[in-house]
Parts: sequence; structure tokens; C-alpha cells
Amino acid sequence: MDRPATLVLAPLPDTVHPELESAFECVHAPDADTLQQVLNDPATTARIRAVVGHGGSRVSAAMMESLPQLKIISLCAVGYDGVDV
Repeated sequence: MDRPATLVLAPLPDTVHPELESAFECVHAPDADTLQQVLNDPATTARIRAVVGHGGSRVSAAMMESLPQLKIISLCAVGYDGVDV
């Protein structure tokens, strides 16, 4: 069975990263340029089902719209200020 693709927007704690990598196909986009490359690749955006980041991560409405299979956004933070809801 294929592992679900997850867009990783920021470095994650050492306690989380190995578990995430073992369960998901991680697509890393730690900076704006890399994120733009990922979002401009239809083959990649079609596979991404989750977005993971930290308190400084931003998930815009445009990003969510470009990820047709997106099911969940998980930010290691308090609240959802960085998510355009």
C-alpha cells in the first residue's frame, strides 16, 4: 500500500520526524521557493493529503485550493492563526 503524501512546511521535532517519515511520503518545503515549486507541480499536488508544520507555518486558502486531496492540516502550535479558514 502506498504511503499518503504529506507536505511538511517546517522542520519538526526529532521525536516526530522519524515517525512521520516512516508512515508518510514526506514532501519537504521548508522555504517559499521550494513550496512554490511543489505547488506548481500538478503530479505532486494531486498526491498530497496532509499538511504539517509548526506555529510559524502559514496555510493560505490558495494553498488549500491547490491541494485537491487535502484532508487534514496539522500545525504543532496552539490555535490556528496560520490557517486561512
